[in-house]
Amino acid sequence: MRFGNVMWMATAIVVALTVTSFFARARHPASDVSCQSVASPSQTPEILERYPVANYNEPPPVDDTARLHREKKNSRYDNQEWVQKNPHPETSRIGLYDESHPPKAIPAVESDVILIGQVVGAAAFLSNDKRGVYSEYTVKVSNVLKGNLPVGGEISLDRPGGVVLYPDGRRVLYTVAEKDLPLIGGEYIFFLKDDKKSDNYEVVTFYQIDGNQIIPVDAVDGITEVKGKTVADIIKAVKAQLSATRGDKNEN
Repeated sequence: MRFGNVMWMATAIVVALTVTSFFARARHPASDVSCQSVASPSQTPEILERYPVANYNEPPPVDDTARLHREKKNSRYDNQEWVQKNPHPETSRIGLYDESHPPKAIPAVESDVILIGQVVGAAAFLSNDKRGVYSEYTVKVSNVLKGNLPVGGEISLDRPGGVVLYPDGRRVLYTVAEKDLPLIGGEYIFFLKDDKKSDNYEVVTFYQIDGNQIIPVDAVDGITEVKGKTVADIIKAVKAQLSATRGDKNEN
């Protein structure tokens, strides 16, 4: 995933009014991002417990096959200049403002895989250079709208963000603005990409399923298209887009 973002840090010192800025490198080598430290309440344990945790000093797997497998997944998040080695003692959250255009509300054509599934497992990992962090999810598939996946099977997907546990015991939450992370036990409609650079699918966007209703999680282009919609409505819209695309190809 490529970022051209503004990075921000929230501290727990509410009385601090000074805003500190500095420049760092993002995933685009020629792109500058600014990082701001601003006063804000600290993250409560309840909030932090929602997200997977990556230990900053976690050693790589001893087994060579497992280590190479993890390094391949980690590499997607290298060169981000996001995770801080020594964040300010009062820093509780460090985020990125993604400046790329948000995905379409229903990116059926742009996605390689579209499925409905439940998150049954989660873990967080640092990139190989320890400057990026991502959360990896195991999803049990209940319905496949696009792609060749077995119903009832499990897949792995990931997204930037997660909690980093530092050697002194502090926990800092890293998130991308307007792009939340799934929760264990939640049921979602996932729009996914397969960039072949990782064994995990990459999340384009996703929607929480609440009964028969869908709840937008990310900021998307055309949010009015999905507000108040049901799961059946989204499935119908996905099938219509895919059918139209197949029709265009047949005409050509």
